[in-house]
Amino acid sequence: MAVDRHQVDLSIKKPIYDAAMKRMKALQKYEREKYGVKRTSLSDIGREAIMRYERGDGVRFEARIVRSPAGQKPKREPFRFDVASGAYERQKRKITAHGYRVTQVVEEALKRFTETGELPWLADEKAATEQA
Repeated sequence: MAVDRHQVDLSIKKPIYDAAMKRMKALQKYEREKYGVKRTSLSDIGREAIMRYERGDGVRFEARIVRSPAGQKPKREPFRFDVASGAYERQKRKITAHGYRVTQVVEEALKRFTETGELPWLADEKAATEQA
């Protein structure tokens, strides 16, 4: 049975995207050396950020600006990946019900990855095992 897929089409702030991509290239180099192939991509981080979103998970979302001041609109980078449609719609409703945007959730995950070098879902699993 095929899963219905949805293409998430976001516009990420360029400095966040560029920093995350730089960190990802280093991770992929390590993966190629250790496993012979790349195993992780930025799309994986975006997908997992959306699918694992929970309210109060310690995120530090930047304030949402409805409209940038004249001449101060940040440069953005297109960011696209596929997710399961039904699961995406549920998570998107949850994210927006809490007053956020999907882009904010993904940007936060990319910033965390850039700062720590850890994949967000591995950090979550590590924290859960430490609490147990």
